[in-house]
Amino acid sequence: MKPPLPYLLCNLVGYMTTRAVCLALSRDVARGLLPAGLELDDQTLTPAGTHPLAFHFSDILGAQLTVPNLLPNLSYCELIISLPFVRSTTRPRRETEPWSYLPRLFLNNAIAVAGGLIWYGFPKVRVGYQRSERGYRIVNADGSPVISVEYAASGPRTSADDAPGFDRMRQTFDQPIYVQLPFGVGPLRGCTHFERKWSDATVRPLTAAMTIDEAFLPGLPLGRFEGTSERMADLGAFEISARFRQTLAYPEQLAV
Repeated sequence: MKPPLPYLLCNLVGYMTTRAVCLALSRDVARGLLPAGLELDDQTLTPAGTHPLAFHFSDILGAQLTVPNLLPNLSYCELIISLPFVRSTTRPRRETEPWSYLPRLFLNNAIAVAGGLIWYGFPKVRVGYQRSERGYRIVNADGSPVISVEYAASGPRTSADDAPGFDRMRQTFDQPIYVQLPFGVGPLRGCTHFERKWSDATVRPLTAAMTIDEAFLPGLPLGRFEGTSERMADLGAFEISARFRQTLAYPEQLAV
């Protein structure tokens, strides 16, 4: 589906490179990440009794609004944590496609944090990033570690359609998003669409290891996750580079 006018008139656009990995949580833990009025939908990415939680470690370049404004173009790091395959119990009509919910986003840019909270209803948190060519380390203001990822290329860059095995991980990207208005906490529900230009995207496989040092979400497991780790979803790890467009959040009542 597409958002209604006038929400199509103002978009956030830019370029984004994402390193994606995914955990398989128990459905009880995944259910605990959802606000009232959202519930888990059926999915086939992870085994029965579990649900995927995707971690998109991203570099955002040249983010800007498509309407005249006084803001500078923004470049920053952002970890988007996505719970795909959810549905709403309060919208006027049932979904005809899978939707997602983002229980937490970590950024190192104050303007992007404020804009995400105010205009989009995303639960964004400002953190510190220690960035290298082969990884990210996210830390609190006091320097304590939160989460990190290390990665290395394991194959060539290709188009999204030609990337072996990417079709399953891609499902954690392509879903419209439910948000909580205002400021990521509710009580109102909104919708937004974050779309990548897949026709021009490049994708390459990675070997990756993610370490979670702080349980910043209820039930989130701690430790190092890689390869065939017990809670690592069997979706592989990928680097995705593409232009993106995000619509303004609009009331759930307008979703059709």
